[in-house]
Amino acid sequence: MNVLYYGLTVWFPDMIKYLQKQEYSSGTKVFVKEKVEHVTFNFTLENQVHRQGEYFNDKFMNLKMKSTVFEDSLFEECYLEDITSSNTFFKNCTFIATLFYNTDLFKYRLINCKLINSTFLHNKEGCLLSDINDENNAYTVYFVSFLGTLAVLPGNIVSALLMDKIGRLRMLGNDKKFGLFELDLKREEMYISKFGAQLVREHFHKFLIV
Repeated sequence: MNVLYYGLTVWFPDMIKYLQKQEYSSGTKVFVKEKVEHVTFNFTLENQVHRQGEYFNDKFMNLKMKSTVFEDSLFEECYLEDITSSNTFFKNCTFIATLFYNTDLFKYRLINCKLINSTFLHNKEGCLLSDINDENNAYTVYFVSFLGTLAVLPGNIVSALLMDKIGRLRMLGNDKKFGLFELDLKREEMYISKFGAQLVREHFHKFLIV
């Protein structure tokens, strides 16, 4: 029973992250062919997609960009200052006479972009963890860990009751295969990431066949 409930400790975190991602994606705002001139952006841009936009002499100052994507857009004579970004990318965009000052918009965020007379000054330095999703905060981490602990409790309770009724030696002898399987899972736990649930299902299916 412990082994059965152990699978839940792997499945719970992946499922929670999947549901969170689905809910977050459903709220994405899409802007197409917007033309913006002489405007100052000083508020957070979050969960947005901008396609085929044209930005002329605009200022992006003291703001955060979270999960924002600009595609096939034109930035001309724009000024970007003190910007912190997370999961933000510019794809197939053109920057003309644009200045990046004190931002973390490094070139790997500019995918297939053209830079014409554009300059990067005083890029943010240090250990930037900006690409870590904000949903992975301390509360979520501990909550998922708590759910994993709850998933194991029923198995421990049932095992204790069976051991009391059947006897320790018979339980240990009959559960030899389960014990080896659990050790194998423990060893793989270090490498389990988003494919963890799939790995557990495959191994457990293989165990049932044996």
